Amino acid sequence: DAALVHSFVDEERSGRNPPHIVLGPGLRRRRQPLPEELGQRLGGQPTERLTNPWVVLLLLTACYALSGADRQLVAVLAEPLRQEFGLSDTQLGLLSGFMFALFYTAFGVPLAWLADRANRVKIIAAACFTWSLFTAATGLSTAFSHLAIARAGVAIGEAGASPPRP
Repeated sequence: DAALVHSFVDEERSGRNPPHIVLGPGLRRRRQPLPEELGQRLGGQPTERLTNPWVVLLLLTACYALSGADRQLVAVLAEPLRQEFGLSDTQLGLLSGFMFALFYTAFGVPLAWLADRANRVKIIAAACFTWSLFTAATGLSTAFSHLAIARAGVAIGEAGASPPRP
């Protein structure tokens, strides 16, 4: 194993790509080829990156910031909502607290499980679409039941957006 580790180090220093990575005595893992290497191996030109990592970071940060702001929306607008819809304290508490948390946690675990097994980009996109759609529905609500359904949808959408984020 010591010779293998020295071989690995020598290949790294020489700039050649080692066929495996040594994790410890007797443990080896094949190194996954990078996209550029795959393109070269297939006889093509090195593949180009489709996105800039800083753009992705900015989009995920914006997504998370909007998610946090949306969670606080009902609490901030409590009095105008109470006057507009004639809500009781119980109804307002359900909208801003218990009901939202119930749906957020109930759907968070299965969506986190899905995020480990499926395409995270598609999950985040679907989650953002879902919570945006239900946020718009919240604005179109005319009764407590409409607000409750819309806030539940927002909670489900936000629950799907959090686990896939790196």
